[in-house]
Amino acid sequence: MKQLIFIIAAALLTAGTCNRINARNMEKPKKISAFPVGDKLPETFSKYFVGQAYLARLTRNGALNCPISNVTFEPGCRNNWHSHTGGQILVAVGGRGYYQAEGEPARELLPGDVVEIAPDAVHWHGAAPDSWFSHLAIETNPQTNRNTWLGPVDDAHYSAVTAVTAVTAGTAGTAATAGTASTPASATAPAAGIAATAESSVAAVSAAMSMSSAAPIPAAMSMSSAAPIPAAMSMSSAAPIPAAMSMSATAPLSSAKSAAPRLRAAAVETRAQLFSGCESELAATDPELIEIFDNFTFAEVLGYGDLDVKTRMMCILASCIAGAAQTEFRTMLEGALNVGVTPVEAKEVVYQAVPYVGMARTVDFVHIVNGVLTARGVALPLEGQSATSPETRFEKGLAVQKAIFGERIDAMRAAAPENQKHMQDYLSANCFGDYVSRGGLDAKVRELLTFSMLLTLGGCEPQLRGHIQGNLNVGNDKRTLLAVVTQLLPYTGYPRTLNAIACLNEAIPENE
Repeated sequence: MKQLIFIIAAALLTAGTCNRINARNMEKPKKISAFPVGDKLPETFSKYFVGQAYLARLTRNGALNCPISNVTFEPGCRNNWHSHTGGQILVAVGGRGYYQAEGEPARELLPGDVVEIAPDAVHWHGAAPDSWFSHLAIETNPQTNRNTWLGPVDDAHYSAVTAVTAVTAGTAGTAATAGTASTPASATAPAAGIAATAESSVAAVSAAMSMSSAAPIPAAMSMSSAAPIPAAMSMSSAAPIPAAMSMSATAPLSSAKSAAPRLRAAAVETRAQLFSGCESELAATDPELIEIFDNFTFAEVLGYGDLDVKTRMMCILASCIAGAAQTEFRTMLEGALNVGVTPVEAKEVVYQAVPYVGMARTVDFVHIVNGVLTARGVALPLEGQSATSPETRFEKGLAVQKAIFGERIDAMRAAAPENQKHMQDYLSANCFGDYVSRGGLDAKVRELLTFSMLLTLGGCEPQLRGHIQGNLNVGNDKRTLLAVVTQLLPYTGYPRTLNAIACLNEAIPENE
């Protein structure tokens, strides 16, 4: 926090030399304040702006839950009327701009000015007609903050509220009244245009621009987690996202040879849905890798199959656990929660992993889930989901086992050598009685999670074949299993993917 305060102070000290920038020079400036200008808003969000704006994510640590972005507007640029359910704070750091709440006079903003925007207050903000403008957008209440976009601030209204303001030398740090017109008849009333409520991440992303949050999960520029935004509700997304999706902010590229990832529209939408407009840290250091991975994962692969977004995300979480991918798990967990996976479901994905990948590998993921849920204000422990007692675990576990695999369980138990029968008892009482019989997830989802973990582990082909049959018995057909294999490909790689497909074809030949 001390470092952030120092940076803001430095920005304000240097901002006096750039309060007004020649509006005729519309090329992106290298500097307006001490903060980076960033990159152009993608079309997905720029449609809520009149003119061109730029975004630079400043905070990188999603665990802090304090999204901060620097937003820069070209002269005359402003965002639409909009509101944030959790409110927002703006800190002017460069150039000259305006803020106006519905029903109130417009307010001129100079470096050092702070605007506290109450939850659900309808407002707009942007640059002066003759000056570039930058402000920090700080998302408040990011766990629940959502954006609602309304109609544009039309030229007549914008001209009316900005024409009467005269900026005098030495006024930096003070707020001047930008006119008395609050909503002239010529203006497009906030409620009179396209009310577009952004959900979860998408909302957030837009918010980022609006500038507030979405949270991933959040406001695009709410800016809470990391990785270029993304997600078509088809499942896109993003958010926390790291490693390839590492949830952190995008720093300005330092190399002239580097360029921002060129993401397809579907990839951008998916990331927005999952990760609330957060950009991947690797987008700054490894833009080519992110361009390849995100376009393949969030646009190309995502288009295969018809898994619903929650099931897809839970299968990815299960795969990350089996692959010991803690960074990616944390990122995808944020995205999963942003698209509707409940805290109980998230916990049960981890609990389901214990009998299949072992507690030694799973315990770290228990802690990750606890940390993320706590940061989101979820009280722990959650409501218990155990369905058995010490007295009933064997009997109920065996019943669940038979419901999934049929009467062959009796044959398998009978065929076990005497010195190995204890292992069959453990499978029934512990694996199926203690874990698989739990509430929170139904049998179809649990079998898909187990299938996801086994194919990711590799070397488990006999068990994988058994659980392919188990999936069929509970209602998951080959098409569904192939969709899971395909969605996990970017996370597991081709060898294990092809092995899983070979097992699928062996269990369910294509001509059947």
